[in-house]
Amino acid sequence: MDKRSCDLEHIDILDQSIEAFSGLNDDRYKACNSSLQQLANVLKMSSEKFDNYVNSPGMRQFFDELKTTFSHYDSIIKNDSVNLMISVCNQISSLISSIKEPLISEVTLAHMKYIELLKQLKWPLFLINDEGFITKIKAAYEESIDSHKILHIVAEYCNRQYMQQVLSNWLSSTAIKEGRIPILKEAVSLHNRGNFFASTSILMCQIYGIASDIVTLSERNGLVADMSGKELIINNYCIDGNSINREKGRLIQAILFANRGVFVWDAFAYYLTSEILCSSKSEESWATQPLRNKICHGEQLNYGTFEHSIKAILCIDLLILLANEMERIVQKEREKV
Repeated sequence: MDKRSCDLEHIDILDQSIEAFSGLNDDRYKACNSSLQQLANVLKMSSEKFDNYVNSPGMRQFFDELKTTFSHYDSIIKNDSVNLMISVCNQISSLISSIKEPLISEVTLAHMKYIELLKQLKWPLFLINDEGFITKIKAAYEESIDSHKILHIVAEYCNRQYMQQVLSNWLSSTAIKEGRIPILKEAVSLHNRGNFFASTSILMCQIYGIASDIVTLSERNGLVADMSGKELIINNYCIDGNSINREKGRLIQAILFANRGVFVWDAFAYYLTSEILCSSKSEESWATQPLRNKICHGEQLNYGTFEHSIKAILCIDLLILLANEMERIVQKEREKV
C-alpha cells in the first residue's frame, strides 16, 4: 500500500516532522506537563507582543508552530516593550531547563536523523514514508554506504504503481498552471518506458516554471521575505547576495513560509541549492545528479539514467507539494480577513 500522499490534511511525513511535543500526555511526560503548561501560559500572554519584533519568516514560523502546539492564541495584543521580551525569554529559559524529559519524541528524532541521512546521500526521498523502505535505506547505509544497493532499493520501490500515484497527485493539484499537466504526463510516460534522456530534460525545463507558479502565488499574497529572512537564506543555503532576488533565491524565500514539515522543506531547499540548481562542474555531481542549468544549456550529457530521471521526478513532486502547501497557507490567510 502506497503511504505517500499529497493530501496535506493527512500526510504523516510533514506533520511528524514538527511534532516536537508529541506524546506529552503519556505517563512518562507527566513530570514535565506542569512546566509546559506554565510555558503555554507565558506564550499565550506574551507571544503576540513579539509581533512587532518577529519579522523574519523563520522566526514567524517558529512562533506559529508554538501557537499551533498549544492552541491558546485567539487575541492580538500590541506592545513594544523590550524589557517584557527579556523577562519572558528568561521565564521560558528557566522553564525549559526545569524539564527533565526530552521535548522531542523518539519518532520525531528518528525522522530528523533519517532526513539528515537523505541529505548526506543526496537523495530527495523526503516524502516516502514507508517504514519498510526507510529500514532498507538505513540498512544499506549502515552496512557499507552502498550507493548501488540504495539505487536498487529506490528503483524497486519507485515502480509503475508508485509513478501512477505520483502522477495522480500532480493531476489533482490546482496550484500549478493547467498547461503544465500534459508536459508532466508525457515526462512520466517517457520515464516508464525507459526514455530517461527525454524525461529528465523535460522535467528540468519545468523546475523554474513550477517555481514561478509558487513564487507568484506567494508574492501576490504578501508572503515575501524581509532582509533578515534573506540573510538567513544567504547564510544557510548556497545562494550569494547578488542572486537572492533571482529565480533560485525567490523560490527559497517562498519555501521559508511553509509552516508544516520544516525538516522536509529545509532539506529540500538544501538539496535544490546545492545540487539541482547549482552550476557545479564536478564530474562526481554530474554522475548522479540532474543539474538543471547544465542540462538546459547542453553541457551535462550523461543524464539518460534511471537515477537522473527519478531524482528529477522527486524534485517536481516536492515542488508541486510545496505549491499545494502555499495555496493552503494563502487560503487560510484569506479566511482570517
